[in-house]
Amino acid sequence: MKIGIVGAGIMGRMVCLLALKRGMKVSLFDQGPSLPEANLPCSLVAAGMLSPYCELEKADFRISQLGIDSLPLWKEISQLMGKELFFQNEGGLVLAHPEDQKEISKLKNIIEKYNLEFSYKELVGDQLNSVGPELRQKFSRALFFENEGQVDPWSFYRCFNKMILPQCEDSFFETPVLKMGNHKITTAQKNFEYDWIIDCRGLEGKKDQSQLRGVRGEIIKIHAPEINLSRPIRLMHPRYCIYIVPRENNHYLIGATNLESEDFSPISVRSALELLSACYSVNSSFSEARIIEMNVQCRPAFPDNNPKIIIHREEGLIRANGLYRHGYLISPKLSDVLLNKIEDSKKGKYEDFVEEIQ
Repeated sequence: MKIGIVGAGIMGRMVCLLALKRGMKVSLFDQGPSLPEANLPCSLVAAGMLSPYCELEKADFRISQLGIDSLPLWKEISQLMGKELFFQNEGGLVLAHPEDQKEISKLKNIIEKYNLEFSYKELVGDQLNSVGPELRQKFSRALFFENEGQVDPWSFYRCFNKMILPQCEDSFFETPVLKMGNHKITTAQKNFEYDWIIDCRGLEGKKDQSQLRGVRGEIIKIHAPEINLSRPIRLMHPRYCIYIVPRENNHYLIGATNLESEDFSPISVRSALELLSACYSVNSSFSEARIIEMNVQCRPAFPDNNPKIIIHREEGLIRANGLYRHGYLISPKLSDVLLNKIEDSKKGKYEDFVEEIQ
């Protein structure tokens, strides 16, 4: 089977990787470079948190299930790409300051509602020393989700370019697609024919899917040599949730879950102060950290914040979009669902994310 994928963000790359594993012939198209240095795409302005249980704080239960089913696929991808891929599956922590403890209780109630109590351990007092000794200075309670983790988007892109891209029949970067449908992809150079075309353009697909909107995400990268946090942290707050994600060599990403705005302008002073203040409130040694970069992007989302796979069988066209802030969390299983629909049109699990148009 021959497929053409338009859009090389996390969803496009994941469909590509899993399609190649199934023995399909794949061509990949994107209007940008294979590893951008400026004007970073949404998939590179991301923390890469793999936290299906914690996402229940805001997300639909089905998103959590997609994330849970994606974790074994991430482990397979990690084995395939080896040590060059920065992938961790050593758990994540949820914290709250004393005045915000009710936010932790809310998360616990949601998790227990879905009978997922097994997903976390509640750590009190000196028990925190086992997962983050530095945290004990300011926190007396935490939830530890031992099966959650993270992947570094930059690491994934580099590994993909080195190991997966050479397996493709063709790759066309810095190549705008002018038209797609009726089993054809049209560029300025020529027409290409495929059994299936997969549209994974993200927010660029808004011209064909008017319900899409952009949800702003902001990330600050810092270098903090004096701090040795080893697991992603969510700091709960009534208005927003802030995460601190450790990377190699004492680098950390700090971000907020989302801002309801399709605004691509640079990060605001207010946002920077909130993110950095939250970081400092976790560990005052962050005050001596150095800011490496600040980035902003808008994530593609539908009104219900759930993804959609829309299949136009007669045209041989599938649109996969609306992954919102869950791209790295759910893309492996969502890609698996999409490819299953190509190979077998029968209904299966997660059918509520699939829309068939004959």
